Amino acid sequence: MARTGAAAEAGVARREEAGETGFYTVEEPTFVLALRPAPDLATRIVRCAQAVHRGLGPGLDPAAYGRALALELLADRLEFARDVLVEVRHRGSLVGKRQVSFILEQAAVDLLAGPPIEQAALRARAVVLARLRPLGLAVNVGGTFQYACRNSDIAGDEPEPEPDD
Repeated sequence: MARTGAAAEAGVARREEAGETGFYTVEEPTFVLALRPAPDLATRIVRCAQAVHRGLGPGLDPAAYGRALALELLADRLEFARDVLVEVRHRGSLVGKRQVSFILEQAAVDLLAGPPIEQAALRARAVVLARLRPLGLAVNVGGTFQYACRNSDIAGDEPEPEPDD
C-alpha cells in the first residue's frame, strides 16, 4: 500500500458506529474527524481528477490514472493514503474486504478508469464511500469524465422510516 504525508503516518480508519450494518473499517489508527469536510474539498479533488482526464485521455492502464491522480493531489497539497484495504462487516462479522483508491482525512475516493457507467452505480459507490469518511467521491476518468459525490452527514442520507399501517 503506497502512502504519503501525515495522513499515512497517522494511519486512517473509518469512524466506528456501534450496531451499524454494512460496517467498514480500516485496520489502522483513527483520525479525529470534523463533522463536515471543508466545503471546497470535493471541488479540489474533482479538479485534480479532471486534470488527469484531460492530460491522459482514455484507454490507459488504470494504474497510470492512479499515479497521475496521486501527483495531482500532492500538487494541490492534499495528504492521502493509496489503495487502502478496508474490512466490510455485517452485524459485527467480517464478510469481506474492499480496496479504496484514495483515503484522505475527510474523504474517501474511488478512482475508476473504464467506459462510462450508469450514474446510479456511480452514486451508489459514493454513498458507500461516505460511510468511511464525511465525503465519499467516485470518479471515472478512463472514458467520458464522470463523478458522484456524497456527504455522510447531509439531510436525506439515512433511509426514510416506513410508515405505520
